[in-house]
Amino acid sequence: MAKQNYDNSIGVWRTISGRRIFIMYGQDLSDAMINSGKFKIKDKRYKDVTKEYFEEATPGRGNIDKEQGYIDENNEKEINVAKILHKELGGDIFLINDNNRKEGQHIPDYKWNEALWDLKSPEKIRSLDKRIQTGIHQIEKAPGGIVVNLPKTITFDEMVEITHKRWLSTGRKFMSSLDIIIIQNGKISRIVRFDK
Repeated sequence: MAKQNYDNSIGVWRTISGRRIFIMYGQDLSDAMINSGKFKIKDKRYKDVTKEYFEEATPGRGNIDKEQGYIDENNEKEINVAKILHKELGGDIFLINDNNRKEGQHIPDYKWNEALWDLKSPEKIRSLDKRIQTGIHQIEKAPGGIVVNLPKTITFDEMVEITHKRWLSTGRKFMSSLDIIIIQNGKISRIVRFDK
């Protein structure tokens, strides 16, 4: 949401749900509520499903297996993230060998509990959109979701903004929902769902 410039010298005080907020001249009520910091406004672009995932989790249960020909040295990030998913959520995780893929072919990184998942580790915000787009195509045959290893250079809000735009333009053509598992500092920090 773009920050608006309002005249903060003119306005009115209002009590909303027992909380006093100042509404500047030209500002609408919802914007004033958000800017006051006194109201938790639900972001309607996604649903936080972290609690759902952890309620259904079986931490440490299941297996991590690799497809024949899988080369560990080429896939350290994928292996480390598989270990995090297994430790925190459990389930059977199958690491997919992408060494035999044809040019232009989209192959996900994991098959986790019978659904396809792909890992994206963007370094900068500019690369996130393309990686989300590619990830959507990699999992479209049996959608599970995308695991985003979010660096400190990209905020959660920036990730939501980019993913939401990509979901609207590409994702919802191929699947009914898209789950994003966000990993920060070697742990699952949040899981969100974009749906129709």
